[in-house]
Amino acid sequence: MNNNILKDIIILESIDSTNNYAIEILKRKRLNEGTIIITHEQTKGKGQKGNYWESEPGKNLTFSLILYPDFLLAEKQFFITKLVSLALTDFLENYLTDITIKWPNDIYYRNKKIAGILIENAIITVKLKYSVVGIGININQREFLSGFSNAISLSKITGKEYDLHKLLIELKKYLNNRYNQLKNTKITTLNNDYYRKLYRIGIQSRFISKGATFAGSIKGTTENGKLKIELNNGEIKLFDFKEVKFANDNFAG
Repeated sequence: MNNNILKDIIILESIDSTNNYAIEILKRKRLNEGTIIITHEQTKGKGQKGNYWESEPGKNLTFSLILYPDFLLAEKQFFITKLVSLALTDFLENYLTDITIKWPNDIYYRNKKIAGILIENAIITVKLKYSVVGIGININQREFLSGFSNAISLSKITGKEYDLHKLLIELKKYLNNRYNQLKNTKITTLNNDYYRKLYRIGIQSRFISKGATFAGSIKGTTENGKLKIELNNGEIKLFDFKEVKFANDNFAG
């Protein structure tokens, strides 16, 4: 990623989705790696599987990051999720404790969602061509009006107001650091750190899959990002995105 963290930032007043905007540009030309497209207002912010991301204009960090991880096989693309999730936890731990990653890539403060990620990859043959990394972090928003009762913000937790531009510059340093770990094949570090930060790792929980409720505990993820849950009888079951959720999870994040 470009080490000049101030060079490639595209600022938009309002846009439907920074990910959509980035993808449309990339159809026509190549942007510098590390380019950030940020907006004051995202009118149709996207979450995983088409979920809506609420963000009050001018209050939060809502942006897309352009990466070219063409050194990475498509089957290993979950490492993009890992590095971005870890960069966000690294960043937020400067201000908060009890930050975890709720599989696959929601960032939680205790039992509430403070940030989310949507990664859209383009693939050529067996390798990644580019990744558009959409990031939303709740910073200064105090009220969430669209029924997302599980949302929380940095300001709501601490009672302070934050300079969004300064936070963005700080965050990009952490993104750069984690991306360099991937480029330098520090896979074990990424795997271990992601494992340690998983929400409710090893804790007996109740889950729902295909309408059925069951008990078990999270044991990590596979290389391609499936969640490993150990059932009470010792069996390990694997789940893909949106195939399982916590039984008490009332947030469509």
